[in-house]
Amino acid sequence: MRDDQVAVLSLSALAAALVVLVAWILARRRRSPEERARARRRVLSTEGRLAEAYVTDIEDHKIAYQYEIAGVVYDSSQDVEIFRERIPGDPSLIIGPAYVKYSARNPYESILIAEDWSGLRSSKIING
Repeated sequence: MRDDQVAVLSLSALAAALVVLVAWILARRRRSPEERARARRRVLSTEGRLAEAYVTDIEDHKIAYQYEIAGVVYDSSQDVEIFRERIPGDPSLIIGPAYVKYSARNPYESILIAEDWSGLRSSKIING
């Protein structure tokens, strides 16, 4: 093969790779915030590590909770508006011990409840 043929083939391969990369980036950007949140909850509920937590407050549709990993205390909250049918109206039923699933790579990333899992005490949640 001549040098000019090699150069054309190399540039063609690079262009094809860039087209694939741009298509992938555009496809990822089209996901709505709700879809990204659902995907995050799915990953945490299936791959996350389990830890004991303590629900400290519930206000509007946010549950505040605290948990400890390797001596570090994390304060977090989760918007649970989409799970409102599964959460009792009386906040005193939620406050107290619970379980959390968190990311081993980033322990601050955690959830109390997802579509297929709940760390809230089973007697306190309404099964959907």
